[in-house]
Amino acid sequence: MLRRMPFCPLWASSRLFRGLTLAFWLIVYPAAGFAQSTPAWLGADANEPGSPLHEDTLDDLVIRISGLPREQRVAAALDLIERVAHRLTLPGISDGMGVGDGFLFGNLNDGVYDLELYVPVLAALQAKADRFAARGSANAELFFLDWQLLGYPPEERLAHLRRVHRRAAELNALDNRVARSVRFAIGLYVRALNDEGHADEALIAMSQTFAELDAKGMRLSDPALLRIFGETLTLNGRHDEADAVFAEQLGYWQTRAEAAPSDAFRQTQLTNNQMSYYRNIMGRFADAEEPGRIAAEMAIPLFGRERGATQRARYNYATALLGQGKAAEALPFYEEALPLQLRDETDAFVGRNTDTIILLTTLARARAQVPGNESAALAAARNAADRLRARRNEQLAGGREASQGDAAVSALARAVARGTRRNPLSSAYDMVLYAGWAARNIEPAALAAAFSAAQDLVLSDAGDAITQAAARSLAGDGPLGDLVRQRQDTANKIVAGVEAFRTAQYDADPEQLARRRADQTALGERLAELDAILARDFSEYAELTAPNSVEIGKVRASLGKDEALLFLLPSEGSHFVFAVTRNTAEWHKVPDGAESVARLVGRLKCRLDEMTCNAEESFSILQEEDKGEASPIDDFYPRYDVAAAHKLYRLLLAPVEKALGNKKTVYVVSTGAISALPLATLVTAPVASATDADALKTVRWLGNRHAFVALPSVSALSLTRRSASSAAQQFFVGYGAPSLDGDPSQAETRGGSSRRRRGAAPLRAAGFFKGDPGTGMRVDPALLRKMDPLPGTARELDSLASALGRTSSVVHIGDAATEGAVKQDAALVGANVLVFATHGLLPGEMGQSAEPGLVLTPPSSADAIDDGLLTASEAAALNLRAKWVVLSACNTATADSAPGADALSGLARAFLYAGAQSLLASHWRVSDDASATLTLQTIQTGNRGVRQAQALQAAQRAVRSGVDPTGEAIAEWKPHWAHPSAWAPFTLITDRNR
Repeated sequence: MLRRMPFCPLWASSRLFRGLTLAFWLIVYPAAGFAQSTPAWLGADANEPGSPLHEDTLDDLVIRISGLPREQRVAAALDLIERVAHRLTLPGISDGMGVGDGFLFGNLNDGVYDLELYVPVLAALQAKADRFAARGSANAELFFLDWQLLGYPPEERLAHLRRVHRRAAELNALDNRVARSVRFAIGLYVRALNDEGHADEALIAMSQTFAELDAKGMRLSDPALLRIFGETLTLNGRHDEADAVFAEQLGYWQTRAEAAPSDAFRQTQLTNNQMSYYRNIMGRFADAEEPGRIAAEMAIPLFGRERGATQRARYNYATALLGQGKAAEALPFYEEALPLQLRDETDAFVGRNTDTIILLTTLARARAQVPGNESAALAAARNAADRLRARRNEQLAGGREASQGDAAVSALARAVARGTRRNPLSSAYDMVLYAGWAARNIEPAALAAAFSAAQDLVLSDAGDAITQAAARSLAGDGPLGDLVRQRQDTANKIVAGVEAFRTAQYDADPEQLARRRADQTALGERLAELDAILARDFSEYAELTAPNSVEIGKVRASLGKDEALLFLLPSEGSHFVFAVTRNTAEWHKVPDGAESVARLVGRLKCRLDEMTCNAEESFSILQEEDKGEASPIDDFYPRYDVAAAHKLYRLLLAPVEKALGNKKTVYVVSTGAISALPLATLVTAPVASATDADALKTVRWLGNRHAFVALPSVSALSLTRRSASSAAQQFFVGYGAPSLDGDPSQAETRGGSSRRRRGAAPLRAAGFFKGDPGTGMRVDPALLRKMDPLPGTARELDSLASALGRTSSVVHIGDAATEGAVKQDAALVGANVLVFATHGLLPGEMGQSAEPGLVLTPPSSADAIDDGLLTASEAAALNLRAKWVVLSACNTATADSAPGADALSGLARAFLYAGAQSLLASHWRVSDDASATLTLQTIQTGNRGVRQAQALQAAQRAVRSGVDPTGEAIAEWKPHWAHPSAWAPFTLITDRNR
């Protein structure tokens, strides 16, 4: 059936939602007959050529629908449905029509998804399915269920196919023609999900399908689908299961070799090719080599040497060789394939696929490893990266929907594209770094190309948040600024809705799906309205917020004479470092260094926060403390491994230190493991150990040489904002010391003589949240109330209020420190300093799918305004302009340390999005006493005219030494404050050192 062909998604975007679910449609269009009088065709012979019920006639009717005036098309479609339904009641008729059913929805509106036209047609199809179900006619029921497929938004089609297949299983009709056709379509849509990087969602659909087939003893009824199941298992890392499935599939075709030699040969070649391809993707190169060789050899007699299918099989095999270090053997395969692939691109449809990007990427890798081909390697890598950027920019512009005239559909497409970060093809960017390094001594443009590609690899939600805040700043405080905020909030809701819908659609009830669909439709329409207004009144908005990389020359021009930029990221198992100043730029690669960096960071982080230690590191700490003389600091913190801190410095930063020189301010953009460690804690000179305060004071910390600022993205340096308003209604607003009912004895020792610090509450709460992730989750206040109180935070906020002026300070503690108070606090927008001093909870401490949040005084019962936890999404809804926002809680700075993941936590991103000019966030649990002094010293020093990075640097030195920046001794200072766990938890996050 033609609707199963891959061109179907051209009728609407494969990355967006549109319309309402069937539950809603059937309310608007109840299941009733649509024919209002006896039709003339009622007694026609369905088998007679030319008859109004003959399948060829019905196919012709579908084609003619597109030539009708718009107002007549629905009526024609309903008449067609009535004819097909009647035809299926006639004796000897098993097929509804020929091949035309697949074109019905496309012809209704010339290939453009149109909710208004589709709703009555879908309702009519469902009504017929219900009617035949009541009659016990499985074949006809399944036919009408299946016919609805292309009337659904693309993102819902796989879930609809699953519903049809589930119904076929219930009817014991899995061998039905429709069920077989549905499985073919499931395979196509699963493949598309795999290609888009959603293999987890694909696995849900495949597992459900094969559970139904296995229950009926039909596992091998569809060998091609079994192969796709193996591909999906491979991408999910379930290699043993995947290998067994592939072996099962190959075994089936061996049994068919005599009965169907041609089919067996073709399918055996295809299965071996897919095994090789997907094992290569997962880095199983040795396991990919043999199936790759078999597939490449079999392809030549099947397709001919110059056919695309043959060349793809040959470079799959070449990739297996390349992954094992056999570049010289692999390179000729790629060189032969490239001109043939480029030739195929003359076909407009073929040119849209990803094969050229994949080929150029692997060709670049092979060339870079064969001496004499370095320049050509960089050229291929840059070509692949440029093509990938073009694809991304097309999606950000709304994709094909932008030219189809439906503003809401196009707006939805743009929003979803912004929410997609790590593209499955992003290794094209990695390859620019790889090939650029190989060609660095012969290609002057290598550094600049690699610097841009590195930014493309780490486009982040945090960078997006600060860019969006800057755009609001430029729009001003009036109606235009409000429109920008509405536009950004609406787009964020669309992205969140898409992600919630992805897996929920397979099991959610129809009414819940209807609500979600209605919400998405309304959001898309509102987004289109806002975009139209902004295009008219703020034409620069789209350009300002586009997530593009910044050329290295522009970065250099944006830096002051005492400023530098450090950009650190893992790529392809290695680690890269870029150092840029106004006058120079250098880069460095640590070959195969990503693992070494991660291991050293883990060792150091364990000695800063024992909650992060694995068993090996915990044992190592005990061994170290058993050696030599005991130190008073041992009662508070593990011994810091200064030797490891120096080793990490030499590995990553010493090679570019010449470029950094003595620059006072160093902006840092990082991703991967290194993003979890403040660079100030690295050590620039060898030292064997430092176990007491005096020794720690003399260590040559990197934080003494440079003041660091964490940037969400390189592009943040070039942002333009309006000057901050000087008319602050409140200088300082603080929230903390929530009323909690935990162990008072633990609270008394927090920050005193105990090693326990804020955020240490051992919460691992299945059931911490109540509700449905898609429709609203609320925290259980009773669980929050069991956490330990934090009296030290009340002293922290009181000290800040005293130092900053009580007449211009408002502090909310105890019962006044509620989530509802924060959300309704009109003083927040005028606050110059905003501090939250409380427990911070991370997703891992609250169960799957939970947001990070700040604990406030729990209410007696939760409602939509107040459940006791200010989550990241709720913080993002605040309206802030503060120069300083301080999150004095546990690990409010760092997020996922995986390569390419956002380096900043959801809380940090949220407060940047809300408008915070600068953020002080923590990398680990903070102690009440030291953190209070650190915060106070930082803000006081900044208020004396010192720039923020230097203010934090001076405060860190003060906490470490016991002497404040004015030379006065800090009365409450304690020796264990010399440990970096006490003085280095906070990172300054902003777009410019103010």
